[in-house]
Amino acid sequence: MYLDSCIAARILDVYTAANIPVLCVHDSFIVAYDEVERLTRMLANVSRGQLGYPLRVEASGPGLDSMGQHSREVQLDFINWRQTARSGGYLQRLEAHERALRAASGGSV
Repeated sequence: MYLDSCIAARILDVYTAANIPVLCVHDSFIVAYDEVERLTRMLANVSRGQLGYPLRVEASGPGLDSMGQHSREVQLDFINWRQTARSGGYLQRLEAHERALRAASGGSV
């Protein structure tokens, strides 16, 4: 368990320093679909440093960064398929959240 947390902490540190969103859930990570290969490489390198060998990593699906061998049309389909229109309720909640954030920060955000 301790080694798992060391690996996760290192991954989170790297993504945080790069200002790239990442969510850690137990022994899994959720990243944007254009970060899948980077995360896979990083997990292999960090686990090799902690354990002496790379852990086997399985992604739940392909990432955009692994679509380079496909045509531009396939890549655009991949992007469009993952983009969902935001509902009116979501947009209202987002606006309220942003107003509250600006108010809490004195308008600097």
